[in-house]
Amino acid sequence: MKMRRIVSIVWCFSVLILWSGCSSQEVTNPTSTLPVVPTVTDSAPISTTQILPTLTPTPYPYFEPAGCFQPENDYSLVEINGWIINQRTLSMLQHASVLFNGNSEYLPSLITQGSYHDNGAASWGTHLGGGAIDLSVMLPGTYTVDSANISRMIRSLRAAGFAAWLRDTNELFSGSSLHVHAIAVGDAQLSQPALDQLISEAGYFFGFNGIPVDTGAPLSDRHGSPVVCNWMIASGYPAPDQTIEPHQPWQLRLIETAEKLITSNEEQTQSIANQLSFYPGTVRGMEDLDGPLAVWILHESKILLPEESPIFQYTYFRLGELDSEWRFWIQFPISDYTRFDIPEPAGSFDFTTWPLLAGDVVITNNSGKYTHLFVVTEVDDTGKAFTIAPIHQEDNSVLIQKALLYDPGNKEEGLLKNSWSGCEIPDCKNNGGLTVLRRPDLHLASGTPLEHLVQPGDSIPHIAMIYDSQIDAIITANPGVVPEKLEPGYSLSVPVNLLDVEK
Repeated sequence: MKMRRIVSIVWCFSVLILWSGCSSQEVTNPTSTLPVVPTVTDSAPISTTQILPTLTPTPYPYFEPAGCFQPENDYSLVEINGWIINQRTLSMLQHASVLFNGNSEYLPSLITQGSYHDNGAASWGTHLGGGAIDLSVMLPGTYTVDSANISRMIRSLRAAGFAAWLRDTNELFSGSSLHVHAIAVGDAQLSQPALDQLISEAGYFFGFNGIPVDTGAPLSDRHGSPVVCNWMIASGYPAPDQTIEPHQPWQLRLIETAEKLITSNEEQTQSIANQLSFYPGTVRGMEDLDGPLAVWILHESKILLPEESPIFQYTYFRLGELDSEWRFWIQFPISDYTRFDIPEPAGSFDFTTWPLLAGDVVITNNSGKYTHLFVVTEVDDTGKAFTIAPIHQEDNSVLIQKALLYDPGNKEEGLLKNSWSGCEIPDCKNNGGLTVLRRPDLHLASGTPLEHLVQPGDSIPHIAMIYDSQIDAIITANPGVVPEKLEPGYSLSVPVNLLDVEK
């Protein structure tokens, strides 16, 4: 059977942002929250003349994302922990907070910058008007990043009506902090720079991160395509085209994406490394390029989806310290991935008794230190497992090649059995180990029902995309559900892997 994909709302969408992700993870309420004491302020600094986008409304019907919320246009000012915002923004933030963890005061307690505030060039003037806020992503009272819940925070804010992005450390300027930046869609008191973050060529509604660009193309939204509610469409903001077109099943997407990365000379290898922002312009660390390649392949093939697994600078994926790299582990939420730790060295492990599967992420270690990271891109009919990896050549160059991981018919062949990039055979056989990250639903039989807990921002079309399912099949499997308006927290039965694999 064939399935169709959701078309991008504009031609310039990157493949990384075509699909919104979701997970069935339930977030535990934080153990503590900060007090939130709103104080009403009587005067508003600027007029409430409505700022509307100059865009053509999209006609109905439309599969509205779960959790959508249309705020009342109340522009009276309130003060929260020393920061000024308007009541409209507060109501949206409280709704997002309920979607996030059920506590309406939690997200307001995380405000680190409010509206109507001039902090110089750091925010390009986005906070000069209403509707702009910054939020901490640290666990309350700590300096620990709440990495497990960042994606849910972004989804909840977007469903509540914000264009929201995670701003990484040093992303805006040298020394800029890690935080969430959010702009309230439709706020009549937005500054022009804030409005530009919504509808300019680098804006949220066109699949980008809202950061102004002086030269070159705008940067893709690391959280996927926007969450667009019916009230936004009625106001003139564009909706993503939810037409479904035929597309390949995940197995073929994975193979095709991987093969596009194969290089025949080191200049091509360096070009790919530059595109991944992996020490651009140098040959530094090419032996560590396997990790960035693996994550890129998974995102490009839509096995990892941006909204659930926001993609970061690949230079952070330093294997020696991978356990502490939350930017890597956020790609593989425990709700979606099972982790297998295999203490037996890769060089002596019998993969015929526990074979790797396509889509598996494999991390090798040597005496407790991670050495290589790659994705299984293909397993053929004989059980041979393959990957795409940077391979040192006899002339000391590095080429990205399709490589055999292991062959059950010849147990001494493959990267996991031989020396590779400085991993000597005795060490690999005697001191190494393996960690495998596996998304179990990929390997369920076609049509197997899987329970999916509806998350903020979910819609039937992108749930169908995640599981290689079909819109009609999901609707049929859930009688009584209103498909055009899902509710967060509802349990859907999703028949998975309905696409035929035709090699």
